[in-house]
Amino acid sequence: MLINLLKYILLAIIQGISEILPISSSGHLIISQKLLGLDISNMSTSIFLHIGSLIAVIIFYFSTLKVMGSNAFKYVLKKDKSSEGKNSWHLILMMLISILPAGILGLIFKSKIEEIFSTTLFIGINLIITAILLLLLTRNKGTKSIDDIKFKDALTIGIFQAIGIMPGISRSGITTIGGKVSKLKDEDAINYSFLLFIPVALGTGLLEIIELCTGKLILTEQEIILNVIGAIISMVVTYISLKLLLKIIKKGKLYYFSLYCLIVGILVLIF
Repeated sequence: MLINLLKYILLAIIQGISEILPISSSGHLIISQKLLGLDISNMSTSIFLHIGSLIAVIIFYFSTLKVMGSNAFKYVLKKDKSSEGKNSWHLILMMLISILPAGILGLIFKSKIEEIFSTTLFIGINLIITAILLLLLTRNKGTKSIDDIKFKDALTIGIFQAIGIMPGISRSGITTIGGKVSKLKDEDAINYSFLLFIPVALGTGLLEIIELCTGKLILTEQEIILNVIGAIISMVVTYISLKLLLKIIKKGKLYYFSLYCLIVGILVLIF
């Protein structure tokens, strides 16, 4: 029980850090499995850890989501034509456009992509690709805010986010890169990336929970307890990681993650 508990705690910490920081959670979980002999093949563990991260992101952006939802509701149903309502409704529409590419690609090809690209070779290559893209765009200072996102920008960011399905490609990192390509300011690119994470994670989690509840996976009482503990730790670490990431972004130190991904990618290819 103690060894299993330590395993779940370690996985939860890795998930909480790597889901938020642009270093690829899927890649790090697979690397951890290889290095430490950890078993992360259990779908229930993945579901609970991702639910923990999702709850943390929702809590972090709760006030933003509340205001956005309220303004959009007034704009659409109560005919309140204020600029706040119009901007909120516009942002929701742009988010819907941005999640379409990842949603379509994920539904059709996710299992096949993970089967082909989950080897350490591809993960190492993809981490290096992430590092190069982050480094190239470090000096690309955008001027747009989230309210300035247009259809083309939303679609561009969505296509980049779809690439993040590949293990070793950071979803948050590649989506932020899409935002920077679309000339968003760094902080706005990060915030938009994590606002997109919420519906994407909800959709993915719902599909996994349905599969879990159909009886394909049966959990023991011990597994349920360990998964809940893992989810709580993942939630706490994710929240802390998100606050840390925004501080680093404000200081213009995005290249830290580029150097990290480059080093880890090279080490993975070597060893």
